[in-house]
Amino acid sequence: MAAGTCRIVPCPRAHLRRFVALNEITYLMVAFPLPHVSLFKVVFAYALWEELEHIGVPASVIEAELASFREGATFAKNSNGSLLELLDDVSFHFAHRITREGGIKPSALATVQHRLNRMRHTCSDTSLPYKAALLLLSDEVRV
Repeated sequence: MAAGTCRIVPCPRAHLRRFVALNEITYLMVAFPLPHVSLFKVVFAYALWEELEHIGVPASVIEAELASFREGATFAKNSNGSLLELLDDVSFHFAHRITREGGIKPSALATVQHRLNRMRHTCSDTSLPYKAALLLLSDEVRV
């Protein structure tokens, strides 16, 4: 699923940092707590697996995506202005909705994540993020 960007999202009454990550092609969003930066890849991979499974991506395709991430993930500062603007918007909605859902329980986190992936983004002319991810990954299955 190529490159993405992420940000820490402040949440009230949270002792763990909350991250929101956004895919640059599909705008699929994953949200996850991060107890320590050394666990980033593991926690991100779990959150991505959970969201891709939720939208109906086959386990074999998810595993291939995660293997690619584990082997080739690099980190750098993102300077894509429109993507950062979109990440600001998603982060705002995430913080607002997670507060409304009653805090940072895992079930609330997943619910908010699923809802945000069914939201059309204002600075995007693409389809809904979950549909874009399904289209992208279905092409990878056929190859």
